[in-house]
Amino acid sequence: MHLDSIPCVFDLYKHNDILQPEKGNYGQMVLVHQIGHALGLSHPGNFTNIASDIYSPDYLQWKKGRLSFWKEARYLEDTRQYTVMSNWSEKYTNADFHGAYPYTPLIDDIYAIQQLYGANMEARKEDTVYGFNSNTDKDYYSIKANDKVAIFSIWDADGNDSLDFSGYHQDQKINLNPDSFSDVGGLKGNISIARDVIIENAIGGKGNDIIIGNASNNIIKGGAGSDIIYGGMGQDTLWGENNIELSALTKSIAAILSYTFFTLPYQKPQQPEQIITTNNLNKLLFPFSENETPTSNVFVYTTFAESLPTSPDMIMDFRTNKDKIDLSAINVRHNIAHKDKNFIHFVEKFRGVPGETVISYNDKDHFYHVSINADDNLEPDFVIKVAADAVVASDFIV
Repeated sequence: MHLDSIPCVFDLYKHNDILQPEKGNYGQMVLVHQIGHALGLSHPGNFTNIASDIYSPDYLQWKKGRLSFWKEARYLEDTRQYTVMSNWSEKYTNADFHGAYPYTPLIDDIYAIQQLYGANMEARKEDTVYGFNSNTDKDYYSIKANDKVAIFSIWDADGNDSLDFSGYHQDQKINLNPDSFSDVGGLKGNISIARDVIIENAIGGKGNDIIIGNASNNIIKGGAGSDIIYGGMGQDTLWGENNIELSALTKSIAAILSYTFFTLPYQKPQQPEQIITTNNLNKLLFPFSENETPTSNVFVYTTFAESLPTSPDMIMDFRTNKDKIDLSAINVRHNIAHKDKNFIHFVEKFRGVPGETVISYNDKDHFYHVSINADDNLEPDFVIKVAADAVVASDFIV
């Protein structure tokens, strides 16, 4: 290529920030993209030849918006939600970065690089905080102000780690599961956790957050706002917030959906409208109208295995008659199995009837214990410890 032809590349792209790359702008993404090429990554699918030949008719058609993602993309994850090597917008997979661009390798890039070179098991082995109050010493994993966007994917080898999004005021969805996405700081699908990465803890912000735990022992703090917390498996410690107006969860059959529904793998649909969108998911799970204001924090359990007697969860700041513990998924599942409309029923002590639920105060640990018997013996199969002034039957959604 003649050197005189090089400036036309910048002229065609019309992106001045290529010369001034910084977090969230196009120039920073281009740098990461080109480093990906240097390491052996290509553009996904057959779009490589289109994007690399700026004089081709196909390239000009792409620039004019005349090529279709649904026809040209070889797999559904060929967007900038999953890989900086893509030439397609994150919006095709229902993410939305509000005009900003990713500035780290993303979830598919990390996996692809690991297939070439192996995983770096020395990366961030200590206890690491990502987001606000980050201790990574990496600007791309650190958020300094609540008006700054964050678009990154996390690879972390070890340690007891945390996502801290406490500085944002928008409603957020924070998912601690590996190979998952979170909606943070007003964006959608902008934070991801790479495959096989365990992040133990999460801190929500000032909005109405949904926080989803993983199979580890999680510490989850909802922060201010009306939060819904799914602890998941493991011995979890769950905090709402003890100085806020809280929210009420609508009592819907949709509550039987477990937290794993939030991590459904993408499969390429036959038509664009077959994608499950975040808006559709919210309508399934929380079908109150936009004008209805939630009024309590909700702690959700979907199976007995999520809080076993040998490793019970602890809810740390429960407020009776305001917060809720949602057991409706367990109740519905066992109603079907036992052909009983009221599997979960509150009693003073176990008598060997499945579904018996006892609320008792323990003088030794100073927690209220919520114990459920799943079979016909006298031993609990599910236990939650609740720190509260009182816990009563009306505090439960069944």
